[in-house]
Amino acid sequence: MTQNHVDEQVLLERVAARMGGGAVRDARRAVFDTVGALAEGLQLRERDLLLAALGPSFATVLHAAPYRGLVEAEAFFDRVERREHVGGGFAREHAEVVLVELGELLPAETRAHLARELPPSVAILLARPEYGAPPAHERPVPPELAHTLATGKPGSAHPIATDAPPGAQAHSVVREDNPHGETKVSSAEGLTQEREGETLATGHPR
Repeated sequence: MTQNHVDEQVLLERVAARMGGGAVRDARRAVFDTVGALAEGLQLRERDLLLAALGPSFATVLHAAPYRGLVEAEAFFDRVERREHVGGGFAREHAEVVLVELGELLPAETRAHLARELPPSVAILLARPEYGAPPAHERPVPPELAHTLATGKPGSAHPIATDAPPGAQAHSVVREDNPHGETKVSSAEGLTQEREGETLATGHPR
């Protein structure tokens, strides 16, 4: 027989893993108490829709929960805390983990219907994250600046092979007709001291 609802064991294992690798029985308590708190804000139609997606083991907690009306996230976490009998921080963490995992596993139609009925601060926790889309602040690299083998030239924006080197600097060996001419014996005019004005005759000995 084909299973047409969420695999409870998979849900419990995923919640346990996200709760720091705790025991499945602790995850089960968090799951059922969160679903019970969720049911307190759902009308009968939405409870039946959620039951059809979760399976018969959730029937009692879904239909036994008294209807208390829709509430925003903070009040919802308080409901989970009262049911689970843990500290507020743990209740919040557990509720967030359970709703995120439910959002991953629930059928798209069920998730979308619940999201329309729940307050935004609770519905957002059920929203299945979209993978593959780049963050909004990232911009694609223009083709002319791409440096991968698939999209452009490897290396820098000005590869040596395609960029002419600048001309030689002034007084460089390449551009001088007689490089080092001033210091070579064959072409130098006078001694080094005479060229630099530091002879005894000029009064500037070295």
